[in-house]
Amino acid sequence: MPGVELRPETGSPQKIINWPDQHYENGKEKNNRTARSYRALVRVLKNLRCNMADNNIVAAGPITSFLCECLIWNVPDGLFAHASYHEDLRAALIYLYENTAIESRCSEWGEVSELKYLFRPQQKWTHMDVNAFVQAA
Repeated sequence: MPGVELRPETGSPQKIINWPDQHYENGKEKNNRTARSYRALVRVLKNLRCNMADNNIVAAGPITSFLCECLIWNVPDGLFAHASYHEDLRAALIYLYENTAIESRCSEWGEVSELKYLFRPQQKWTHMDVNAFVQAA
């Protein structure tokens, strides 16, 4: 799989590997499968995270914009079928809360590229960080 490797000047982490083509294609396909709700919910969750951070809600601290996108990626397509984005977001947050409470329920979740696991020791976040964020949201 062709990807991109970045080596930060600080040396921590030693390298970051991304697969932008796969990420883009997978996101586009999910957006089509969910009648354009996927990308809308990603934007809503990212804005919510920023609002929480602006209001000094500690649980927003370890959550990145990229992680928000990956979390919505892991929500089943069927939960995007409500009459409004508000209802879709509520269903997504409930799903994320329930499934990040116990590590085994989310241990196989992937990044949008589906080439890297979302919850592994090398990540800057944990499933419990996500669970606290979703609960605060």
